[in-house]
Amino acid sequence: MANAPDTLLVTGPNNQQVSVDSIMVTPPGGTQGSLANFLNGGTLAGGGSLTLFGSITPTGSTVATGAAIASATTVLGTAPASSFANLPLAATVIGQQLLIINQGTAAAKIGGISGDTIDNTAGTTGVTLTNAHRCFFVSTGAGTYVSGPEGGVTS
Repeated sequence: MANAPDTLLVTGPNNQQVSVDSIMVTPPGGTQGSLANFLNGGTLAGGGSLTLFGSITPTGSTVATGAAIASATTVLGTAPASSFANLPLAATVIGQQLLIINQGTAAAKIGGISGDTIDNTAGTTGVTLTNAHRCFFVSTGAGTYVSGPEGGVTS
């Protein structure tokens, strides 16, 4: 008897069980691949490459010394107030939603690199993400991020 797959999805009008290996997905701006590749620690391809989940500790007091965000969902750890966590280059993640969750004990700065702006604020200035809050960031084009919901990262 053949081994059953680890993960099955129920789908279709007749509630069929389907292996995640047989379902194809295409991330925004990326290359089509099997759902299993994305669920099992795969990457989101879209010019740049992001892991699905990660955690970092913001560092430094400027974008130049900040920690790089490299995951679609990133948890920020405890760091000194106004330490930086830098978004990926906007041109490499156009259309992708990045969720940043500040679980630290102090507000952190979310920065943009290489001239990227966040809500029309210079990336080198950064925007504040208050501790115990979270925010989505979406690249709307080369050099530009918007945050939300409701256009604010501090609430």
